[in-house]
Formats: sequence, C-alpha cells, structure tokens
Amino acid sequence: MALWLRENETKILINMDQAIKAVETAFCDLYEGSAFLPQRVGFTAVKYGGGGAVMPAFIGGDTDTLAIKVVTAYKNNPAKFGMPTIIANIMLLNPANGELLALMDGSYLTALRTGAVSGVATRYLARKDAKILSVFGAGVQGEAQVRAICTVRKIEKIYVIDIDPQKASTFSDKLQKTLGVICETPADIEKAVKDSDIIATATTSAKPLFKAEWLKPGTHINGIGSHAPAVRELDTKTIAKSLLVVDQREACLREAGDIIIPITEKVITEDHICAELGGVISRRKVVRKNNSVITCFKSVGLAIQDAAVASIVYKNALKKHAGQELLK
Repeated sequence: MALWLRENETKILINMDQAIKAVETAFCDLYEGSAFLPQRVGFTAVKYGGGGAVMPAFIGGDTDTLAIKVVTAYKNNPAKFGMPTIIANIMLLNPANGELLALMDGSYLTALRTGAVSGVATRYLARKDAKILSVFGAGVQGEAQVRAICTVRKIEKIYVIDIDPQKASTFSDKLQKTLGVICETPADIEKAVKDSDIIATATTSAKPLFKAEWLKPGTHINGIGSHAPAVRELDTKTIAKSLLVVDQREACLREAGDIIIPITEKVITEDHICAELGGVISRRKVVRKNNSVITCFKSVGLAIQDAAVASIVYKNALKKHAGQELLK
C-alpha cells in the first residue's frame, strides 16, 4: 500500500549528509549511463497566473528508483490564499512494475536536493582549506546551500547578503545559532566577495550579483538561483574566467542564462564547459589542478536529484513506520 508523507515527516526522514551521498551517486549513475531523465515539461495556467513543470527520472544501479515531481509556481498564492508561491509533490514508483509506492510533499526536498548538489560540487571543486563563505539569498534555498557547504568544508565565517537587510539579519542570526559559525551581514559586498573562498548564489535576481574583478584566486562558486535563458546571477567575465562545471550540459545550454548570455555575446563557446558534475565525481574529469584557479558550478536542477532524495525518504519511512497509508 502506498504512503503519503507530509513535509514535516520528510524533514526528519533524511539529513543533509544522506542527501549529499544520494545525489552524488545519482550524478555518477547519470554520467555512467544508468540513469535517465527527459527534458522537464513546462506548463502554464494563464487564467490564474501560474504554471509549473513535470520532472520524471529513473536511477538504476543500487538506487533503483523511479520518480516524478510536479512543481508549480503561483505568484499570487501568498496574498490570495496564504499559500507558498512554490508547491512541489513527488510521486515515487516501483521501477519494476510502475506501482505507486509513495506520494510525498516535495517542497522541503527540493531545497534539500538543491543544496545537496552544491555540497557535492563543493566537495570536488572547492579548495580543501576553504573556510569563508558568502551566500547571496537569505531564503530556503540559501539555507540549504549553507548547510550543504558546511557539511563538506570546515567553514569558519559566513557573509549573508540579501536585498532585504532585515531578512539577511534574521537569517544570519539563525545560522550563527544553529551552526555555531560566525555570520555577518556585510555593508560592503565587494569586500565580502574578495574575502570569500566559496560563493553561493541562491536568488531570483535577473542581473549579476557581483563583479568578476572581486574574485580572488582559488575561489569556488555555486550558481543555482537562475534557470531561464534571459536571467543570470553571474556576469560574463565571471563565467569566462572560471573553469566551468555543469549539472548537465544539455540542460544548462537550454536553460542557464549565466551560460547562454556569454555565448550569445560571443565571449565564450559551448566548449567553455569543462565537465559535467558526474564526470568530476567519477574522476574522469579533473578540474581543480591547483589552488589558484577559479571554479564555477552551474546547476539548473535535475529530476535525478528529486528521485535520489525521495528514495532515501521512502526507505527510512518504511524502517520507522512513518507516513499515512493511502487507500486503494
């Protein structure tokens, strides 16, 4: 019988370390050809000012899971219905026969898996001695980025940057209490970027958040906020001077304005992409060869990430007898 798992249950059935390991395996499987995902299918509900996407994926290997995520975005939800703008649900299926195994809230898991992939990228691309982090975006995604990065690197100081100063301050206080790391909301963003070993961008900004000239040698960047051809968080010079790794080449060349815009400007070509993350994990591609190169990981988010974390949640739910059974 299938399970229904609410958001509060998903939060206690998987931790960041488990998510990072699951996502790392999924990307390795994708690179090796044992995972499959089609292009996400977008849809709109023009009458109501909303829309969304359907994201299916199969992961073979030891994970052996099949999942479909439906994510919607309705900008009027908070004011009109008191509901979140973004709502996600994940359907987990038996890969052997298509039987429904679980239906789970995917909102928290979406942030978790997005943070997890940055954790994987940071593990393989950031300097081993990286200890100062700047995070752009004091929201749910920003928090997941920080938690993931702190899982794989010993971060000693975090700069929190957001267009809303009060939100940044509250977020900074929360991180300092929960992680025990020094957190600041810098008045001088340029100085913060210049001081940082790792930069994470998790915003809805349509324009670059900082200048390439501010980056010091050896910096690593995780860009996860923008995933549309006309918007970007990173400027052309930042992309051009970085060794660029992507979650999936095809997806980023279709959706990532951070890459598409510099190509359109004829500053870089598609060949500027050094590797896909799976190739780096499997050691087929070596990107950071010294401590002076600047590395950048660009992700638009893949369905294999959702499938990977949903599989862990389901397995842990069975062990702990969590969730509510759905009647046939």
